[in-house]
Amino acid sequence: MKKTLSLLLIIICIFSTCVFAENENLSTSVPEGLRSGNILLMDQASSKVIYEKNSEERIAPGGFTKLFTAAVIFDYINSVDEKVTANPKAVTTYDFTHNNMGVLPGETLTVNDLLYGMLIYDAGEAANALAVYSADTMDKFVAKMNQKAAQIGCTDTYFTNPSGLPDENQYSTLKDVALIVNYAMENEIISEIVKAKSYKINPTNKYSETRYLNNTNKFISNASTGEYYTKNATGAKTSYVSNNDCGLALTYEKGNLKILCITSNSPYSAGINYANEDSKKLIDYALEYYTSEKLLSRDEIMAEVKIRNGKEANKVLLVCADDIYVNLPKNYNPKLLEKITETNKKVKAPISKGDALGQVTILYNGEKYASAILIADASVSSAPIKGFFSSIGAIFTSWIFITLVILIIGLFILYTIMLNKIKRKKKYVSRFR
Repeated sequence: MKKTLSLLLIIICIFSTCVFAENENLSTSVPEGLRSGNILLMDQASSKVIYEKNSEERIAPGGFTKLFTAAVIFDYINSVDEKVTANPKAVTTYDFTHNNMGVLPGETLTVNDLLYGMLIYDAGEAANALAVYSADTMDKFVAKMNQKAAQIGCTDTYFTNPSGLPDENQYSTLKDVALIVNYAMENEIISEIVKAKSYKINPTNKYSETRYLNNTNKFISNASTGEYYTKNATGAKTSYVSNNDCGLALTYEKGNLKILCITSNSPYSAGINYANEDSKKLIDYALEYYTSEKLLSRDEIMAEVKIRNGKEANKVLLVCADDIYVNLPKNYNPKLLEKITETNKKVKAPISKGDALGQVTILYNGEKYASAILIADASVSSAPIKGFFSSIGAIFTSWIFITLVILIIGLFILYTIMLNKIKRKKKYVSRFR
């Protein structure tokens, strides 16, 4: 009977552990019926992957290319108000069966006009015109794109054109596209453009009428349908390669929660773009999965560091620069949270209030979820005389000085021993002369 009871208790414990482990990782089931061939759903704050499907598989980057083209253009231009006269070759070599805004050879527009056309209307010839304007030739600009892609950490991306036109030699992965989206969205102008519902282009030297461009991102624009529209969408870029390969890089914010959802190889069938359909399901899933928790408060004391030659004090407190929110699974276990504080070891006055002197890293279940800088809570000026004596003291307590002293003492002892041996030897010899 005792053996049976013990076995039953063991089974119950194992079952409970398994249920806890499962709940620790997932708070809701992954949506059913997803039809996109490639998916990457991320928490932008921590870069934690919530769900992925073939995110390291090579894809045609399509419209995502234009987002990176826009980011690279800012390496060349000084102002979005600069005038661009569309290079005839740059425009005419574009395949106008793909998305375009009707830029004509020799048409003069602003950089801003072309950026809006490229980013919200998916106009490929606008990308070509900007690329040639920026780098003189398409080849030079594409070379710059590939160089920049490597710099931001893309390991499986190669561009052959700035517009995203299909090319078997042009490829990327959703993991690299995520890097591209995050890099591009750091640019304030780009982040403003991609969340615009529409844009107006005034008459030009080639057009007598005003042109109106609506955002192709249905989560941003409700011009044609409000089915996917939400005020929480902040960008970023649609992609269309073919009816079997639609895509969307969607950035979404709700409270302190920031989500990046990328889909590609999504079919367009029976009037439904499954890049949109799947993205809606995935965003809902992320909202069910995550909760945003405030773990640290602004000005909360986290550590202290010693200050060399400080006039007012010999130490300073380190505090959080801002409130720290961390996105965690809704049923997270608080016991698995860990806060690791690192500080600068050698700090010398003067320092100013707000100087970054440390960092706090938040781990959950051993994995990094967030990090933030720690700043000095006060200013400390330097004391020159104190600093002089402090420097002298530092010299005398350094391991080099201590080693040198020990070596000198050792040599002195050795010298004394040798000298005594020589004296004794001389006395011994003189006694027998």
